[in-house]
This record gives sequence, structure tokens and C-alpha cells, in this order.
Amino acid sequence: MYSPKRPENLSLIGLGLSLVYVLFTWVLGVFWAHSYSIEAACVPIGVAAVFCLVAWWEARLRRFEMDESRDHERLRREYDRNDLFDDKDEAMELAHEARRSFARYFVPGFTLVFGAVLIAAACGLAWRWHVTLMADTERDALGAGGLCFFMFVFTLLSGSYFNGVSRETNLRFLRPAASWLLLSAAVYLIAGATMLVEHFEGGVWDRGGGHLILVLLGIFGVEMAINFIIEFFRPRSKDEEIRPLYESRLLALVTEPGGIAKNVAHALDYQFGFKVSETWFYRFMEQSVLPCFLLLLVALYLLDCFTYVETHEMGIKERFGRPVAAGTVLGPGLHLKFPRPFERIRRFPVKRVQKVNIGFSEEEGAAPAPPTPGMEDIQGDPTRRVIVWDKTHYKSELKFMVADRSERPERKDDGERDGMRSENVAVSFLSASIPVYYTIKPDGVYDFAYNYDDPTDVLEKIAHRECVRFFASADFIAILGRSRLATKETLADNIRKAIAGMDKPLGIEVVFVGIMGIHPSVEAAPAFQDVVGAVEEKQKIIRDAEREAAETRNAALGRSARIRMQAEAEAFNKSHVAGARAERFREQLVAFRKTPDLYTTRARLDLWLTEAKYKRKFINLIDGRVIWEVNLEQKGRLDLLDLDTEAKEF
Repeated sequence: MYSPKRPENLSLIGLGLSLVYVLFTWVLGVFWAHSYSIEAACVPIGVAAVFCLVAWWEARLRRFEMDESRDHERLRREYDRNDLFDDKDEAMELAHEARRSFARYFVPGFTLVFGAVLIAAACGLAWRWHVTLMADTERDALGAGGLCFFMFVFTLLSGSYFNGVSRETNLRFLRPAASWLLLSAAVYLIAGATMLVEHFEGGVWDRGGGHLILVLLGIFGVEMAINFIIEFFRPRSKDEEIRPLYESRLLALVTEPGGIAKNVAHALDYQFGFKVSETWFYRFMEQSVLPCFLLLLVALYLLDCFTYVETHEMGIKERFGRPVAAGTVLGPGLHLKFPRPFERIRRFPVKRVQKVNIGFSEEEGAAPAPPTPGMEDIQGDPTRRVIVWDKTHYKSELKFMVADRSERPERKDDGERDGMRSENVAVSFLSASIPVYYTIKPDGVYDFAYNYDDPTDVLEKIAHRECVRFFASADFIAILGRSRLATKETLADNIRKAIAGMDKPLGIEVVFVGIMGIHPSVEAAPAFQDVVGAVEEKQKIIRDAEREAAETRNAALGRSARIRMQAEAEAFNKSHVAGARAERFREQLVAFRKTPDLYTTRARLDLWLTEAKYKRKFINLIDGRVIWEVNLEQKGRLDLLDLDTEAKEF
């Protein structure tokens, strides 16, 4: 027996299942597996939960409308009159008006808003992933893939059940939620596949899978906005099937029962308002779609006959794995060939400089890895902006054995042994980053292609061998300091000579050999830095002592020179000044004897002018005698006679 509350109960069941799936997916993706793709799976399951809630609301409004219609019909039968509701207004059909307002106003607005929310959710997740990096190295990719497979089965069964139930007339509004549950199953399949590939093949596949899911969600959000706009211009017919506006037409093509072709026909009929599927053009396309598809596949296959060799490349045409014309090399441009697997053109970047790393390995373009537990003390800056000796620089670093002749102790057993001189030499371990840059010779393309299976690997092994040989005979301190440039040039020459002396030409030319980040091994770097620090401290003490000795010596020399100069000045003063003073006295005596009065008067005037220059002086002439008086009192006020006008200019 049909229950009027069955649609509501099914909607609530779908809502409950979706919420459980969302909670489990969130815990699995964010807190346990740390997976981008599993976290993105929360969005379609959350959309299914929202659509189940909207379906429950619509089912409730439909039930109220059915109850209202049954009440009206019962009143007609009881009163046996048809004019009771002839003058009915909106107040007598509240449930009908509520459902009609829901379909006319709420559904379009909900479609537009929810489409924008879906786009914002996809962009928000992408931005959060860009800002916050998940710890990809700590998750169990195999276990996460297994849980994704189980969630794929659960969501597929749930979506299939609700999709089958939606065939009933009164449950048509459950189909959008069923479609998104099936989409969640596909998302879980993508997440599980990325987890399994990452477990068995390595690498970071999960981030790409998560961004693929976000792109799909963004497309469905844009589709909702487009459906909102198209709804205003779509023609309608009376007998058309009512479809929710927020239902995805793209998902309906693959999730609705009846096949893709039938779903496409129904979608066209719904959008155009008439039976497009019954027109001659549609029937012609339906009959010719398979031949057109096959013709398209053949055309795509024949496109492989055209191969373009870039300007920096040269190519060799092969037929069934063998060169078509020995010694013939294809230059840049468009070339014709038979499609695969008959012929192919191998392209080689002749004019592009390539690189092999010796002594270290790094992941190109990889995001900085988080610190490894237990190795934080020696793990360096993951961005490689700060490089120090006692921290690792790359993912892995090799150690070269280097002779250390700086402090070689003399041993008693040093000497001649069996005609050969024995010498005890201390050794140290050195880490170095040596990139070797090379190019393929234009006339060596065939040698590069066919003499060796992997010429790049051969070059790497040759360069590594020459580095080991050179470091075994070099000096540790010299490499770290004064001989670094000479070391680079010697290594480059040795590698070139080794390549030139090979039995089969390698077909490459070494362009440059660099030495970057040369340092002692990370384990011995702290002890080496202690030694270097002790040497620096020793040199500092020596320099300070030399500075202090120089200061003391210069100060003593200056003091002795000053004392000597003072003694010489005093001796000069005593020997010459006394004689000058005696000579002056003799001259004064001669002058006094010739004119005693004049000499005395002049001497007295000189005394007044020099010693009493600023004192008031009085000259009194009494009875022919000159009396000199000096007033030593402070003058109370100045007069015109006190003005000094000798050095003034007016």
C-alpha cells in the first residue's frame, strides 16, 4: 500500500546516509590519509545531502497539497455541490500555493546560489591546498585505496537504489540526489586509483587527482548557473516531464536509466519544448553517429602520419624499430611517415643543454618535503635558500674519499717495500654537488641513439668514475680552498678524455662541469667546524699578540724619541740661550755707558708700555724733576681719553 510519507522517509534516509558518508570521508581524507582527492570527495556527497534535504521539503509540500486536494474532494462529495469552490481564492489553496511558490521562486534562486557556492567551494579547496601542504609521506596509500574502494561500493549501491526509486512518478525529485551519489562513487574511484598508483609507482598523484575533481565540481557549478539563465527562455509544453532546475543535465546523460542516446534525446526534447528526437535530422544523426565516430577515430589515427621536429631537435625515422636510411638525419620541420606501429620518428634535443647530477640527487619541481622524524638535526632548509655544512642539501648526497696531506704523521713503517714506496696518508670524506652539462653532437645523433641503450646513464657512470679517481688523489684542504677552480677544470678535462677514449662513440659533448656545495660529510661537519674554529681562534690570538707587540714597540719608540728631543732642546737652550743673553747684556752695557740718561729713560718708558700698559700713569714735573706715578685703583667711569682709536678704521 502506498504511504504518503514514503517520499519524505526516503529523503530522510538519503540525508542520513549522505551525512554519514560526509563525516567518514572528512575523517578519512583530512585526519588519517591526508589525501587531497578524498577530501574533495566530501563536496559531491555534501551536495547529495543538501539535495536530499530539498527533496524532503518538496515531498512534504506535495503531501500537504495532496491532503488539501483530498479535503476539497471530500467536501464536494458530502455536500454534493460543485459551486462551493467556484469562487475560491488563494486562501483556500494554501498548500497548493506554497508548493507553486517553492517551484517558482525557491528552486531558481536555490539553483543560482548553490551553483555559486559549489564554484566557491572548489576554489576555496584549491586555495587551501596551495597554502597548506599535506604530509604525503606519512599516509598509508594502500589502506586509503582499499577504503576508497569500499566507499565506492557503498555510494554506488546507494546511488543506484535512489536512481531506481526515482523512476516512480511521486519520487522523481530524488533523482538529483541519486545522480550526485553516483558522482561520489566515481570520485571515490578516482581517489582510490590515485592512491593505488602512488603506492605501487611512487610519486605524487593524489594532488593531481584532487584538482581534477575540483575542476569537475566547478563545471557542474557553472552548469547550474547556465540552467538558471536558460530557464527564462526555454519553451514549455503541457505534457512535458517536470525536472528540478538544479538537476545536472550532464550527470543525467550517464546516470539516468535508458542509455546515453535516449537521455540525450530526452534532454533535447526538454530544452526545445518539442519532440526533437522525432525529426528527420535527429534520426539521421542517430543512424550515422557510429560511422561518424569510426571515421573520426580513423582520422585521428592518420594524424600520426605527421610529425613535427622542433628547431632545437633532430630526428631519425625508424620502421619497425630499425632506421629507414642509415646515416640520414631529419632536420627541423614537418615530416611524413606511416602511422604507428609501422614507423616512428625519434627526436633528439641536439641544441638543448642537458644535465646529469654527480654526487647528489634531487627531485625536479617537487614541493619541499617536511622534516624526517629523528633527522631534524642534520636535515637542511627544504627551500635550499640557506646552505650550511652540517645540514643536508639534497634528497641524497654521496661521499667521496679524499686524501688529507695537511698533517701527515711520520710512521716508522714508511719506506721501500718490494721496490715500491709506501706512504701512509690520512683520508677524509667529502660531499660535493657536481652537475655535468652536455649536448648531443649534430654529427653524433646515430651514436647517441644506437651505440648504447641509455647514453645518459653511461655518461653519468663515466663522470662518477672520474670524480672518484680524482678525489682519491687530491688534497682535502686544497679542494675546499685554493684549488677549487683548478679542480673543476681538471674534472672537466678528465671526463672529456674518458668519453673520447671509449670504444664506441657516445655522441655527446661535455659543455661545462660545475662544483657546487662542496663540504665535508654531514656527520663529520660539526667536528670539522670545531677544528676550523680552533684554527681561527689560534690565528686570532696570534694576530692580537702581534697587534699588541706592534703597539707596545711603537709606543716605546715614540717615548724614547720624545725624551731624546726634550734633552736636545734643553741642551740647546742651555748652550745657546745663555750665550745670547750674555751678548745682549754686553750690548746694553755699551749703550748705557754712551748715554746713561737716555738709556735709563727709554728703559723706564719700555717698562711702562709693557708692564703697565692698561694702568693710568701720571708724569709730574716739579722743580725740573720728572716724577712718575702709577694709579693702581680701578677707574670708576671711562672718558674719551680711554678710547682705543689706534686700530680702528672708519
